[in-house]
Amino acid sequence: MYQETLSTREVLHDLTTIGSSLATLLNKGKKYDKIIRYIIDNKLYYNLYQSIPLKKLSLEIGYTYQAFQKLIHQIYKDALDYETEFRVDIKEVEYQITLNGFRHTAYLTLKSLLVQPRIGEEIRIPFFRTYVGEEYFYVKNIRHELYYDQQVISIHLEGGHYNKWWHYRRDEAIEKGEVDKIGALFSSDRSLKKVIGVRRG
Repeated sequence: MYQETLSTREVLHDLTTIGSSLATLLNKGKKYDKIIRYIIDNKLYYNLYQSIPLKKLSLEIGYTYQAFQKLIHQIYKDALDYETEFRVDIKEVEYQITLNGFRHTAYLTLKSLLVQPRIGEEIRIPFFRTYVGEEYFYVKNIRHELYYDQQVISIHLEGGHYNKWWHYRRDEAIEKGEVDKIGALFSSDRSLKKVIGVRRG
């Protein structure tokens, strides 16, 4: 059940990450159409820490602060309601590749990838071998992010070859609190092995 006590600022933040897909809620006889059009036309992203105050924003769009708050919650409630047939339209995919070698780390952005590699699979990328220090990598981690009308797929590649034992040991260390989960995600296997005390590889 929807809770009216949710923070209006946080709800607006969520709505602005949906972006143009909010258009599916337009022209349904609701009083919030002007808010949705403002979000879409201005590609508004409501940053919780740096954005314009809600009172100022409400006046800029043409609502009283109280009415604006109620309508923001109504949009959110309707987006959550299955019966409104609200749909998010993802129009493009971007691949962000991290190449983590023994010398340096490099980054690639791809607009397409005919076959997406899976965790544990190995891949050869010679593009930056001299800088990175590697051309053979394995897929360490894959993360998907949906934002606005875009899907971002982040693929973290680690230099070397996939090791099932190490993959298990790393996950075990995260679960036991031996290493920080976020730190483990962005750290190289070499540095993690030093923290955990693994001498192999």
